[in-house]
Amino acid sequence: MKTSLKVFPRTLLVLSVLTIASVSHTLAQKADRSKPPELGAPPSLSLPPIQKATLSNGIPVIVVEKHSVPVLQMSLTLRAGSVLEGPDKIGLASLTAAMLKEGAGDKSSLELADAIDYLGVSLYASAGTHTTGVSLNTPLSKFEKAFDLFADIILRPTFPANELERLRKERLTSLVQMHDQPTMVAATAAAKLVFGEKHPYGRGTMGTEKTLKGFTLEDLKGFYSKYFHASNATFIVVGDIKMSDIVAKLEKTFGNWQRGETVKVKVPVADQIKGRTIYLIDKPDAPQSVVRISRVGVERTTPDYFPIMVMNTILGGSFSSRLNNNLREKNGYTYGAGSAFDMRPAPGAFSANSSVQTGVTDKAMTELSLPSSVI
Repeated sequence: MKTSLKVFPRTLLVLSVLTIASVSHTLAQKADRSKPPELGAPPSLSLPPIQKATLSNGIPVIVVEKHSVPVLQMSLTLRAGSVLEGPDKIGLASLTAAMLKEGAGDKSSLELADAIDYLGVSLYASAGTHTTGVSLNTPLSKFEKAFDLFADIILRPTFPANELERLRKERLTSLVQMHDQPTMVAATAAAKLVFGEKHPYGRGTMGTEKTLKGFTLEDLKGFYSKYFHASNATFIVVGDIKMSDIVAKLEKTFGNWQRGETVKVKVPVADQIKGRTIYLIDKPDAPQSVVRISRVGVERTTPDYFPIMVMNTILGGSFSSRLNNNLREKNGYTYGAGSAFDMRPAPGAFSANSSVQTGVTDKAMTELSLPSSVI
């Protein structure tokens, strides 16, 4: 049996020794944690310009040209959300938006889904509290065909009866599942307790068992015809396309979209929470406790928007925030804790929350609520 001996250059051996010595010296140094590290110079930020145009029927178009990657993101935002629903029609906006993709133009639900998958694009439609959005993300090479599908679901939805029944069953099942999810139970309860069930911010957008069972095709078509029109629309386009080209494309397809009556809803400012009240929702055998502290926050137009965003980033808006550092790193009560402001046209909720071990629920609540925990 032969033994081979590899001979390395002297310079390589010396370099290896020096490298090991340097690493050992670095590891031996102790980090100075008595003060925060000094901040370096802020990085420069250069953003492409925001360009604006208006179609012949008054629809605003906002475009940001980004030619570094051949993709395009196009969004339609409509002023048509759950604030426009009556108390007996909760969930109507969300269900109407969901039905847009269940048949449009000359395609059935399955044909539309197959066409989207074949192109390899993303096409979504959903409704929130104040708006409904339809978004398209596509490679530039597939844009022409993808745009046709995008236009069909906005301008020519068919609202097939069999798909409504399928979505109805899916949503009723989802409601049952939500009742078994502590985080969803806590979020739903917090909204009702802070704003009240009569306030638009105090109820969800999915609907209730009663309203979902009662919706008809006429309800959905009525909501669509009343609020889906040019006067409520705004297009936002970002990607590898020229301003003039996309405006011409939108004008050709949406320039004849009829205008309608713009309905402005004044959402009342909810009364601020007074005092400190603890509500307990018992869920036997739950391995964790969901702790949520909520109150009325501020509206999006507040002049303190940017200071509040910075403040909340320090408080609970990031992994390195004080709340997460306290409950996770210092005390080991949870995998994560945070806080957020839900800023809307009217003041939304501020909330601080965490899911903690059941045995330390009281201690976690104390840490979340005491000012000393975040100073």
